[in-house]
Amino acid sequence: MPRSLRALSITLVAVMGLSACGDQKAVDPDPSVATVRVLAGPDPLDEAMAVATVEFLSTRGIAAERHGLESSSGQQLSEALEAENTLVVANSVQLVAADDPEQAMKDASGDESVDSADQIVNSTSADILSTSEATLRIQPVVTRATAAYHELESADDLHNSVDIDSAVSPATSSQSAEESSLRCEHLQMGTGALTDELVEVVAAELEPCDQGWSESPQSFAGYQQELARLQSEPDALTWLYAPDPAIADLSFRVLESHDYPEGRMLVIGDPESIQASVKEPLHELYQAVSGEELANLSRMVYQARRPAEGLDLDEASAARSWLSSAGLLEASDILDEPSAAPSTL
Repeated sequence: MPRSLRALSITLVAVMGLSACGDQKAVDPDPSVATVRVLAGPDPLDEAMAVATVEFLSTRGIAAERHGLESSSGQQLSEALEAENTLVVANSVQLVAADDPEQAMKDASGDESVDSADQIVNSTSADILSTSEATLRIQPVVTRATAAYHELESADDLHNSVDIDSAVSPATSSQSAEESSLRCEHLQMGTGALTDELVEVVAAELEPCDQGWSESPQSFAGYQQELARLQSEPDALTWLYAPDPAIADLSFRVLESHDYPEGRMLVIGDPESIQASVKEPLHELYQAVSGEELANLSRMVYQARRPAEGLDLDEASAARSWLSSAGLLEASDILDEPSAAPSTL
């Protein structure tokens, strides 16, 4: 179990032990506030944040239920927000890329990405109700050994021309020493941690190096598989869209570049439909989410879906444990009855 999950597990055990010693009072839903529907697309960060949103609202006396979306496109967003009391959890780069990959690539900062997402959202008569403090960046990642062998210090080096003898490992070189090529042409690139829309953004930027893609189902499982592939395959590179601080450990190197888009987590809704008593806790939650906390949340929700390998919790309880560790939830609230599993629209 990763150190971050182990620490959170210890926190949960301690919190549950303290809770068992005192009164446990569930927060009854406020009958004056309509049940809120919380929707999220297939991106694992969106899904994890939607779980936390539902659980956080429920601890504030607001009934909430979770549903899935097939995609984060503007059309899906518009259709979803036609229903009253509906929130959509999305991330800004994913949202923009679903409609306009070229624009998504231009938005180098989180603020620019949110502005582009806001234009799409405004066309649906909805608003971005809150954004996360955490930023997420599309970033290429390799092992430190691969970075040293191919002389990679930043993402810009992927486009540099180099001699074959100095750029390609003996196992993959079949060209003459006189030839010259781009470094990225000799790396086995993986996109299993990205959605199709984000793959399109990356591929457009890397032409002619859009070969040798290693694909796996986009999910947090795909994210884990890609990290394992980096350690098992020579000349492997993977693309992530994440805030994960664990990537900066001794095994991996992020090839940083400000040419790739940066985004933020968003919660979207019709301001006329969503009551003020709902907006306030949403802002509290999203403003408190740092990059490290978002990474921990996505790991915990993923592990909760695979109990044989992770925490002995369902994903709703895992989200409540995370909320407590982030200082957003009292210990006694963890043991309240969590929400039901989501349905897909």
